[in-house]
Amino acid sequence: MLGGLLERGIKQYCEPVFIHPDSRIIFKNYQLSYCERFFEAARELHKCLPSIGIVNWDFAMNDKNQVVLIESNLICGSIWLIQNAWESLFLRKTQSIFFKKSEKSK
Repeated sequence: MLGGLLERGIKQYCEPVFIHPDSRIIFKNYQLSYCERFFEAARELHKCLPSIGIVNWDFAMNDKNQVVLIESNLICGSIWLIQNAWESLFLRKTQSIFFKKSEKSK
């Protein structure tokens, strides 16, 4: 579901967590109503880096409801974290995505 959190998050060293340690928000069934704004920001920013195939964008929403870019991870980023949470970053498309990227690099 768009903007819905997974039931669990992952701490460093793959330890599962089900409630955010600071906010105490329970992940299961939690919806981020502004998620599409993050996606749009990522699409726009990615246009500035056309030669980079995969970028991990870290965004936050400030107290004025504005999207704020925290950082971009261009080399490896946090793919290990996503892999652990989802078990496969791109699900069935993983091979085709990485194959296309490697073809661009030649």
